[in-house]
Amino acid sequence: MAKSKKSRRARRQEIEKQRQKTADAAVTPEVAPAVEAQPTPEAVEVAPSPKFNRKAVNFAQEYFYVYTELRNIFVIAVIMFIIMVGLLYVV
Repeated sequence: MAKSKKSRRARRQEIEKQRQKTADAAVTPEVAPAVEAQPTPEAVEVAPSPKFNRKAVNFAQEYFYVYTELRNIFVIAVIMFIIMVGLLYVV
């Protein structure tokens, strides 16, 4: 048989019991652990960042074929547009 879900009231009562237990435990004084002094940001040494060997990239040389492909796409688009306008009058 399947386990039935707890009602909201039952869950709420369990939460209240847990809160009461923690509240009772908080009433008893406890000694806080000693806190060690944290180093100030000025005292922390920062490792130097690695130097990247960056070269200037000439995109015109790298992607020379893109211009011709874009030109071809533009020409095809113009031709298709002209065909669409021509079909407008034919049909």
